[in-house]
Amino acid sequence: MTTRFRRPMLVLGATILIMQAIFMPVGMVYAETTMDTEEQEQVELPPMKNYLEDEQISDPRFFFTRSRMQGTAEEPLQVTFFSDQEVSEARVFLPEEATLLKEKLPTGISVEEGAQPNEWMVQSEHAQTTFVLPIVVEKAGKYELSVEKTTAHLEISEQEEINEELANVEQEELKEENEETSNMDLTKNTEVTIDNATDFAASWNDPNVSKITVNTRAINLVGVRLNQRTTPVHILYAVPRGNSVAPHYWVEALRTTSHLTLEGPAEGYADIENWAGIRTNRLIESYGGDVTILNGIRLIGVQSSNEDAPVIEVNNATLTMDGNDLVSPYITEVVASSQISSVTPIVSLKNSANLIINKGGIAHTIESSIPIIGTSEDSNVFIQGKRVMIGGNVIGPNQFVDGKPSYADPSSQRHSWNRVDAHLSGENASIVQSETSAPNNFGTLYSELYNSGNYHSLVVDVPFNSLGFSLDVEASLDTEGSPAASGIYFFEGEQASIEANPATGYSFVRWEIISGTGSSIGNITDEKTTLVMGSSDTEVLAIYEEQSLDIETTNIDVLLGTESEHFDINSFVKSVIKVPGESLIDDYTVELDGELDFNSIGKKEISLKIIVGNLTSNILASYNVVWGNTLGSLDYNSTQVGLSFSLLSENNTPVIRAGLGEVLNNINDTRTFNRIRTQLLRGNVDNVMLDLQTNTVHQSKVSLTNMWNEQLKSADVLQYGDVLMAQVFARDTPDLNITSDNMVASRNEEIISETGDYDAIYYMITSTGYHLLRVNELTTNKISIPFKATAEEMNKLITTFFSYGTDFTEEEKKQLKFEWVNYDDTSLTGDNKSGTISVTQIIDGQGEFTVDYEVSFEVEAPTIVNPVDPLDPEVEIDPEKKPELPDDQGQLSIDFISSFNFGSQAISVHDQVYYAQPQRLLNEDGTVNEDEERPNYVQISDRRPESDRNGWQLALTQAEQFEGQEGHQLTGASLSLLNQQLATTQGGEFPTLQATTSVTLVPGNKRTLIRAEGKEGTGTWIYRFGDGETAGESVALNVPKRTNPEATTYSTTLIWELSAVPGN
Repeated sequence: MTTRFRRPMLVLGATILIMQAIFMPVGMVYAETTMDTEEQEQVELPPMKNYLEDEQISDPRFFFTRSRMQGTAEEPLQVTFFSDQEVSEARVFLPEEATLLKEKLPTGISVEEGAQPNEWMVQSEHAQTTFVLPIVVEKAGKYELSVEKTTAHLEISEQEEINEELANVEQEELKEENEETSNMDLTKNTEVTIDNATDFAASWNDPNVSKITVNTRAINLVGVRLNQRTTPVHILYAVPRGNSVAPHYWVEALRTTSHLTLEGPAEGYADIENWAGIRTNRLIESYGGDVTILNGIRLIGVQSSNEDAPVIEVNNATLTMDGNDLVSPYITEVVASSQISSVTPIVSLKNSANLIINKGGIAHTIESSIPIIGTSEDSNVFIQGKRVMIGGNVIGPNQFVDGKPSYADPSSQRHSWNRVDAHLSGENASIVQSETSAPNNFGTLYSELYNSGNYHSLVVDVPFNSLGFSLDVEASLDTEGSPAASGIYFFEGEQASIEANPATGYSFVRWEIISGTGSSIGNITDEKTTLVMGSSDTEVLAIYEEQSLDIETTNIDVLLGTESEHFDINSFVKSVIKVPGESLIDDYTVELDGELDFNSIGKKEISLKIIVGNLTSNILASYNVVWGNTLGSLDYNSTQVGLSFSLLSENNTPVIRAGLGEVLNNINDTRTFNRIRTQLLRGNVDNVMLDLQTNTVHQSKVSLTNMWNEQLKSADVLQYGDVLMAQVFARDTPDLNITSDNMVASRNEEIISETGDYDAIYYMITSTGYHLLRVNELTTNKISIPFKATAEEMNKLITTFFSYGTDFTEEEKKQLKFEWVNYDDTSLTGDNKSGTISVTQIIDGQGEFTVDYEVSFEVEAPTIVNPVDPLDPEVEIDPEKKPELPDDQGQLSIDFISSFNFGSQAISVHDQVYYAQPQRLLNEDGTVNEDEERPNYVQISDRRPESDRNGWQLALTQAEQFEGQEGHQLTGASLSLLNQQLATTQGGEFPTLQATTSVTLVPGNKRTLIRAEGKEGTGTWIYRFGDGETAGESVALNVPKRTNPEATTYSTTLIWELSAVPGN
């Protein structure tokens, strides 16, 4: 939806006529036309000052293209006005009912409200003469609008009323033909580019297309139906002339009721003509729509025996011609000799139409008595420009020399002026309403020429050589400079640009006029200034002086491997002083006169070119390439580095560059280096990011390092924490690893060997340089593992698999982390067990790197401690009824537990206490020794290493009540342990009995019997019940009388539990 602003701003823009077509589509084709037949109010122009009388320009005057305008309520309306001078500000009064379409205003315009009601002050970034004001009026009525002191009348009607007022028959017929197009939504502006006649016709006939760019050298539209255009359109002929003939486009007629802009290329010309079979001049017909012709457009009308018509006919609208500094629009006609008597004017202005010509030309190709411009009495012609010529006919439509029109007899049939500002009116523009010119005789000469019948051409600001005085600009010496001027010929009072262009090594001093009358230079010491032409040919001399630069350089240290494109060559220059003058220069350019070499270390020189303006000085600068962070490989049979890998930083990212080190006498020879293999790794040895190898030693070091650097550039981006691995093999023996003797590193600009006797070296890439890793320098040991060692035990033993070399520091040892990857089953004994351990070296703040080691170990056979005599623990015995104990108890074990047997007892009705029989021994033959008895006991051994020992405890649980074979229980019966004693022959600290007298068990409840803390309870301990005298009365079964035992066997299960006390 169109956004509207009340009392909007009027805008001015240097290219306003182009912007009309692009940014200001009109909703109704009749909104800007006045179709009644009443005589239009004549626009009166106030007198203007003579340019030759006073250099100061008079106040600008403003005019509307039509004094009466019509439009439709709620439909866009374009109001066009202009100034007789280029201005950048104007004051405009709009009706209160008018709304300006602010979004349609051209770029570069700003407005603000004035002090009076409905007043707007309009500012433009660039001064200009023609302006378009897009407005909408809310309701029908008669209104006035004004710019400065000029007023125009505006009649706004409902759409039906406007349609009834369309009196022109031809226009009414064309409107009916395009009625459907006229009522389309015109808010959709489209820009298209075409290269053929079909697409051009389709785009022209589409009212939604606002700009057509023609991108081909030729289009023939003869016979192609082009509708009458009802919406604004801008046609850009974009193809320049180039080295061939000008692009040609053939059309029958471009008919429009809205704004039409034709724009040619910025250089060269595009020819639009009706040559191909039409033979009628008519190219453009406008009925109420303004026409703007810009830049290199040449309209060529060809007249023979058919319709007699002008090249352009404009009704109730404005035709504007304008160009640039290189080309301007041109309108001409080619007439067969038999048709001379019937030739009409080239441009026809009717019904209050206007012609504004700022730059461009209109000309006959024959001597005809018919004026080039035909106007009705209510039409106007405005000439506003410099280098104006009127007079004789041109030789032909294409007769241009270096872009300038050629005339039949310019000396006798034409008059010229440096500047003209004239208003012409009357039939065929015969009346000079007002004029100012330089020389000040335009009105007189125009009338004479018009009445003589020699008025066949009008040219405005199209340069041609035969006017003005010559300007010759020379240098004091050709070698000192190449001065130039903006042209060769200039009128008296006309301004020329001159530029000194001093040669290299020279500076401009001043300008001197050495011949000529009346010429003056703006500022004689400015290299680029202006000259005002006097009354005769003028010669100007540019004076120069030789310059020099006093340059001080600084010696720079550059890291080996630095890329020259990342090096700031300005750092070579300490100061630049321009002499003479001894002025310190900050704005200078440094260029290399040669190539920097950062691929090898040493002191070097480079030639620099210092440029200050047009002054250049060459100087030698020194630099020193230093090692920095570099790893190197010694050259074959040499103690010097022949190949290097330098670690650098670019944008806080590490990069590695291969270089030549310090040996330079053989860099292009073959077989000068050993075989190097380098890998870039991330995280571990298996994650290889890049593998750099020496494919052959039959290549030069230059080609090898170039190959490596290409690979380094194409690899993934390095990160701090990545690792460089290097290996070196002998040149002539590829399998011989010589890494330890060959690889070196730079430390504080000294080359040292720090790798040790290893087949590979690993360096972590850190923000401070190469960090030598030791993770690959461990020696593995084969060790013994306890039978059924647990994961915890294996982790505790993991570091014992390794030995550190003598080069290891304590700090490096702390950086290592060990972790099992896998290992063989420890529940199977043997000496051929193996496993894999990952060793990771962690460099704080940088990264970590892992190497896997294969290790071997032996699983020890389980150790069994035989039972000993509870009364004499130094003596082993063979007790009766040895329990089945698990073999995998480890180094903390229960070696023996007595079974409690209470024998056969008589059933009693009283409370009874029964005692377990003492522990009996076996003879060597396995029979029971009836003579030897011992106290019942438990034997415990703690053989754990001191580092793993934190104590232990022994607990006992009676699983259930004594129960008979038929399920009868000894209800209330209890088992008591009496006369508890501890004994050992191995010394050590005694553990602690948890009950000093007796322990009575409760079925289902666990009781802790003994607890060892810290170093207590090491070795083998006897926990016995009684001694030699009390052995038969130390384990008691209390059976109350109410139990009612039966004649059967009663039993229960005792659970002995030995557990290690966990560490704190």
